[in-house]
Amino acid sequence: MLADRAMAHASPLEVDAKQPARQPEGRFLLLGLLALLIFGPLAFGAVEPWAVVIQELGAATLAAFWFSSSRRKLPASCVPLLWPWAALAGVVALQILLHAAVYIHGTIAAGLQAATYFLIFLVAAGTLAGPENRKTFGRTLAIFGTLLAFWSVLQGFASPTKLYGLRATRAGGIVYGPYVNHSHYAGLMEMLAPFALVLAFRKNLSRQERIQWGLAGLLMAASIFLSESRGGMVAFAAEFVVFAIILIQQHNKNRAATALVAAMAFFTIFIFWMGAGELEARLATFRHPGVSIHTRFQIAQDTLQMWRSHPWLGFGLGNFTRAYPQFRSFYTDELVNAAHNDYLQFLSELGILGFGAILWFLLAVLGRGLRNVHDWSSSSSHSARLAALLGVVGIAVHSLTDFNLQIPANAALFFALCAVASSDIEDTPSSRSGRSLPALPAHIALALYAVFCLQLFVAAHFSRSSSASRLRLATRLDPLNSAAWMKLGHLEYFLEQQPALAAQDLHRAVTLDPLQALAWLELASVEQGLGHHDLQIAALHRAYAADPTTPTYLLAEANSYFSAGEPSLAFRRLRDVSTHHRDSLAPALDLAWRASRDPDLILREVTGGDPQAQMALLRFLSALGEEQPAGRVWRALQQNGVAFDPALAVPYVQLLLDNHRADEALAAWQILTARPGMAGYQISQNLLANAGFEADILNSGLDWHYRPRPSVSVNVSTESPHGGQRALCLSFDGPVSDTGLSHYLALPSPSTFELRGFYRATDLRGAGGLAWSLRDLASDADVTLRDDGMLEHSSDWRPFRAGFSTAQQSVLLLSLKRIPAGDILRGQLCLDDLSLTKK
Repeated sequence: MLADRAMAHASPLEVDAKQPARQPEGRFLLLGLLALLIFGPLAFGAVEPWAVVIQELGAATLAAFWFSSSRRKLPASCVPLLWPWAALAGVVALQILLHAAVYIHGTIAAGLQAATYFLIFLVAAGTLAGPENRKTFGRTLAIFGTLLAFWSVLQGFASPTKLYGLRATRAGGIVYGPYVNHSHYAGLMEMLAPFALVLAFRKNLSRQERIQWGLAGLLMAASIFLSESRGGMVAFAAEFVVFAIILIQQHNKNRAATALVAAMAFFTIFIFWMGAGELEARLATFRHPGVSIHTRFQIAQDTLQMWRSHPWLGFGLGNFTRAYPQFRSFYTDELVNAAHNDYLQFLSELGILGFGAILWFLLAVLGRGLRNVHDWSSSSSHSARLAALLGVVGIAVHSLTDFNLQIPANAALFFALCAVASSDIEDTPSSRSGRSLPALPAHIALALYAVFCLQLFVAAHFSRSSSASRLRLATRLDPLNSAAWMKLGHLEYFLEQQPALAAQDLHRAVTLDPLQALAWLELASVEQGLGHHDLQIAALHRAYAADPTTPTYLLAEANSYFSAGEPSLAFRRLRDVSTHHRDSLAPALDLAWRASRDPDLILREVTGGDPQAQMALLRFLSALGEEQPAGRVWRALQQNGVAFDPALAVPYVQLLLDNHRADEALAAWQILTARPGMAGYQISQNLLANAGFEADILNSGLDWHYRPRPSVSVNVSTESPHGGQRALCLSFDGPVSDTGLSHYLALPSPSTFELRGFYRATDLRGAGGLAWSLRDLASDADVTLRDDGMLEHSSDWRPFRAGFSTAQQSVLLLSLKRIPAGDILRGQLCLDDLSLTKK
C-alpha cells in the first residue's frame, strides 16, 4: 500500500524491488557510512578544511558505490523526502544564477556541503532500510557514543582546555570532548544517547543487557550536563519528554512511570556525584563566555532584519557571516560567525522559499517518524528508528539556541538519522518494489562533484600561503574566491611594490565579495598610494557600508580619512567608536590626538557630552604628560557639570604634582574629594589624605603611594588599630633600602609644619630602624626634618613627631626610609592616625 502510494508520486529515483538481506556490498556500505559518521566528531567536528574535503569525498565514494550496487533503490518512505531537497537545490541554483547571493563563492561552497549531506541521506536511506543494517547501525552508534562520552568526561576533569588533552584552540571557547564548542558536543550526544536509552527499555531484553545499555545511555546524557551546555540540557529534556509520552502510551502506564522516575532519580544522583559544583554554578548564570543572553537576542533581532531586507531568496546559502555585519546593532571586534539559531540563519540565507523547503523536510521527517513509533520495543531495528527520531527532535529543539547544523559532523549525522527515522516498518527487502536507478549519469555527476571539491580544497590551501606565486595559482584554480585575490593584492602592494597590479586584484576581490570591509580598506590604501583621492574615499564609504560596527575597521577608516585630508569624516568614525565601544576609546583618542593635537576639537568632535569619554581623554592626556591640554579637558568637565567617577581623574592630579603645581593639584583634589565616595580622601587642616587608612589606598594623587620593594610587603590590618577601624602595616624580611611607602604633599604657601602620628613596631629586629624623609620635587633636594629619631621596636602604639619649614609653594614627597639603607630588617611596623598641620 505504501509502495503503491509512493509510486504514484514517483521521482527519477524510484523505489526498489528486492534487497538481499546480507550482501557484501551492503556490509561495505554500512561500514563505510558508519566510518564516515564517526570520523566527523573525532576530527573536531569536521570543521577544518581537510576534514570537510574528506567528508565530501567519502560521501561521494559511498554514493558511487551505492549507485553501482544492486541496492541502488530507495525505500518508498524516502521518495517523498526528495522533493524538499529538490526545492532547496532549486533555490540555491536561483541564488547563483540570479546573483541573489551576495557572495557566489560562499554559496557554492555551502551548496557543496549541502550536497554532501544529501548524499549521506541518500546512502543512509538505501542502506539502512533493512532491519539488520538498522540494528547494527544503532548499536554501533550507541557503543561509539559511550566510549566518546567516557573519554570526554575524563578529559573534562583532567585537561578541560585542550582537545584530546593535547591541542590548544586558537579562538578560545569551552572545549569538551573533541569539540571546540561544548554545545556542539552536546548536540552530538543528543543524537547518540537515545540509541542506548531506547534499547534499555526494549522488550525481551535480559536484565544484564538492560543495565548495560541503561548505564551507557546515562553516561552519554550525563556528559551533556557536564559539558555545561544549557541548550543541550533543554534539548535532552525535550527528547526525554517525547520518549516518556511514547512509553506511557504504548506500555503499562504504572510500570512505565515507575521506570522513568527510577531512571531520572538515578540520573540526577549520577550527575551531581560527578560534577555538582560546576553544574550548579553553570545553571545559576545566564552568561556564555563571549555571547550573553542579551547578545543572542540582539543577534536574533538583527537576523530578522536581514531577512526583511531580502525576504524571498535571502543573502545566499552560507553567507550569513558576510552579510550580518551591515545589520549588526552592536559594536564589536569579535566575529559573529552564526546566528546562534539555525532556523533564523537559514531564513536569512535562503529566504522564505529555501526556509520553506527546510521546514517541509523537517516536518515530513517528524511526521513520518511519529507515525511509525508503534511496536518500537519489539526489535533492535525498530528501537533504532525511534532513537533516530528522538535524536532529530533533540537537534530540532537545540537549533533554537545554537548552530549544530552548521557543524559538518553533526549535520551529517543528523541527516543520516532523518533517513532512519522516516523509514517505514514495511521497508524490508520483501516489501519493496521498483526499478533500478541509472548508474552512469550518477557516476558522472559524482565524479565531477568530487573533482570540484578537491579543486576548491587545493585552491583554499594555496590561498592561505604567503607566496605570491601560490596565491596566483589559487586564483586560477578558484577564480571566485575573493580571499585569494585580496591577499594577492596585499602582497603585490606591500612586498612587490606593484600598486597598479594590486589595485586590479583588489578590485577583483571586492567585485566578487562586495561585503568584505577589509578588502575595501586594502583597496583604499592602494588608491591612496596611487594618488586616486576620489577612489580612496569611495572605497572607504563602501567599507563602512559593508561593516559599520567593527571598531578596528572604523579606526582604520578614520586613519585613512585623516591621510586623505578629510578630518570631518575621520572624526565622524572616531565619534562612532567613542560612543559605542568603550574598549576602543584609547586607540580612538590616540589617533585623534596625533592627527589634531587640539583637545577642544576632540572634545567637540569625538567625545561630545559623554562624561566617560571625556574622562578617558583626561586620563589619556595625563598619561602623556600633556598638562595644558589636560587642564582644558579638566575645565570642560567642570563647566559641563557632568557626573563622573572622581577616582578616574586622580591621574590628572598626579600630573599636576609631577609638574610641581601645588595650588592647582590641591584645588583639583578638593573638587574630586567633595564628590560622593571620596570623603575619606579629603584634605582640610590635616594636609594628609586618608591619614587613618580607613579608605583604600589609591596609589596616586594626594593619597598614599606604595611601590613594591624587595623584602617588604604591605597590608591594611583591622587587628588592634590605634583609632578607627584600620591601620597600615609593613612587614620586613631581608635587606631593605626603601619601604616603598610615600605621600605627596601639596603645600600652597610657605610655612612651618608638624607631622604627627602613631606607630607600633612589633619584634622589629635589625641595626638602626626606620625614619621619615622629605624631598622637594622641584629642586630635587632633601628637606630637613626635625624629628624624635628613628621608629624602633615597640610592642605598643607609640607617638612620633617631626617638623619642617618651607620657603615657598612646594610639592614635597614624604617617604619612609630604612636607616641604614640596605641593612637586614625583620619584623613589622604599623602606622595609624597621622596628621600634617601648619604650626
